[in-house]
Amino acid sequence: MVVGDVRGSGLPAFGHAAVVLGAFRGSAYRNLSLPGVASHIANASYWNMAQIAEAEPDCNESFVTALVLDVRDDDHSVQLVNCGLPCRCSCGPDTYGHWRSAAPLPLGLGAPSESEYQVETFDFGPGDLLLLRTDGVIEARDRKGTFYPLADRRGAWTGTGPESLVRHLRDDLLRHVGGRLSDDAVMIAVRKSSGVRGAAMSR
Repeated sequence: MVVGDVRGSGLPAFGHAAVVLGAFRGSAYRNLSLPGVASHIANASYWNMAQIAEAEPDCNESFVTALVLDVRDDDHSVQLVNCGLPCRCSCGPDTYGHWRSAAPLPLGLGAPSESEYQVETFDFGPGDLLLLRTDGVIEARDRKGTFYPLADRRGAWTGTGPESLVRHLRDDLLRHVGGRLSDDAVMIAVRKSSGVRGAAMSR
């Protein structure tokens, strides 16, 4: 999986997102390692942005923060490479906790080699929920300027399943900001099935 957030808006942001997704899908055919996937996406992003900068010298610098993940189907773990996206939340069946990881440079700011990326492995057992989100969620403010308290609101959730979690947080986030977000926000919840193989995803 890849979850990313493009700096900027409009058609340039759509173009950067398309490059990231295209590079990610292309890497699947090459059977690359997780650092190899991250490096492949980073290089595609860098050269795309370099071409844009050459053609339009006055354009603002852009980049993509992202997580590249492998939800393992042969054990109860998830592996990830962090490309500048802040920490994620890991949700067990009855508990809530944070994962924190190293955060190297975002995609597009250089042409890194595979060796520059660190793979981190976290437990992800049967029934666990993994919540992934972009900055737009935790940086959303109410009328008083208070940031959205994701950890507290996740802790208050009493439902079951990824669809229920995302629906609960989406509705609660919109209430917090008064019905309209000023920035894009993405939340994806992944649940590990009771067996070793398979996972369910909702966003």
